[in-house]
Parts: sequence; structure tokens; C-alpha cells
Amino acid sequence: MGPTRRWINLWQPILVVVLFFGAVYYGIMAVNNGDLLWWWPWFDEEPTEIVMYRAGQKTVITAESPDYSPLVQAINESLSQRTGYLNLGLSEPTIEEYMTQSTVIELTYATLVSMHSQYRLVPFDGLLIPLEGRHAELHVVFLSQYGQYIAGALQLATTDPIKDELADLGY
Repeated sequence: MGPTRRWINLWQPILVVVLFFGAVYYGIMAVNNGDLLWWWPWFDEEPTEIVMYRAGQKTVITAESPDYSPLVQAINESLSQRTGYLNLGLSEPTIEEYMTQSTVIELTYATLVSMHSQYRLVPFDGLLIPLEGRHAELHVVFLSQYGQYIAGALQLATTDPIKDELADLGY
């Protein structure tokens, strides 16, 4: 009887290498972001108050309003579609312009909330989303902490769900 030929299984080492590099990538991202769920895309927090500014007109929407739930759902849908982080900041003149000449949504949360992200976001208690005017075409969200806007802006894929819901609600 001659020597038996032994087959080498290449799939097992390839699988081990892929799993190893996947675990290394996940670990590096988790450490850099300080968040084990950095890959989780959905955001479902409810603000205590939504304020819409449109050309100087201020509209406050609270949880008691019938418009609150569908608008929060549209906002969270947009916030769940994050695509990047931009080096944008808000100056006092820009904030004033937003409140008097543009259309923006300002959200206030009762406590600091976190958003899982690959961009190492700090906990925040407020968001400002420009819908018309400066930076609106970039689909950005400015975060605030204790009433102070944080440098940088989260970029969304789109703010269309918010705009569509506001149009459906008659705003």
C-alpha cells in the first residue's frame, strides 16, 4: 500500500484570518469610540421639546401635541442614517441667522443622551438640524451639551423624512 495523500483544507485558515482581522477592527473601533455598540445605527430617543424656527417664527411642539409622535419618528429616522462627521461649528451670527431667517429644528432632551456612532460623539442634551438656509444642503446636525454647541457636525444621509413630515403636518 502506497502513501496516502492528505488534502489541505484552505477554508479553515482563511476563516480564522478573516475572523481575526474582523475582531481586531471591531476592537480598535470600540476602543477609539469608547462604545461597544458603535456599529448600531438606530436612534430612538424622545426629546422633551421640539422647537421649529421658520423665518423668525417660533413653534414649540411638546409631547402633548398630536404632531409630536410622527415628527419624533421622522427625526429619529433621519438621525439613524448617519454618513459622516464634518468639521463645522456654529458661531453666534450663524445661530442668530438660523433663528431669524432660516428653517431649523431644535430638540431638547431631559438628560444627556448618547448616540452609537463610529464618530466618537459626546453625550448631548440638544440637537439643531438646519432644514433650509446655511448648511441645510449638507444634512448636518449640531450637538449641544448644557446649552453650548459642540464643535463639529454629524452628517446625515438626508433630512427629507423630517421635511416631508413637517409638510404633512402643515408646517
